[in-house]
Amino acid sequence: MSEAPAGAEDRFHVRADALRGFVAGLFVRDGLTIDDAETVADWLVSANLRGNDTHGAFRVPTYLKRLRAGPSPCRKGECTQGQ
Repeated sequence: MSEAPAGAEDRFHVRADALRGFVAGLFVRDGLTIDDAETVADWLVSANLRGNDTHGAFRVPTYLKRLRAGPSPCRKGECTQGQ
């Protein structure tokens, strides 16, 4: 019998459509339109399906935190040197 890779016991599988809906719901809850939230969710889940988990749903908490923080002064063109 072969042993599972390290950390494998912490993994579980979720259906892609269920994850897509869950992720989209989180972004709608935090202010995105349904269309935008579905687009973001589709890109993130697609990354997971390609095996690029570090660019998938793993990013949701960071993106929601940034969304809640509002626009950055730099993104609005109000940045000064050193910011």
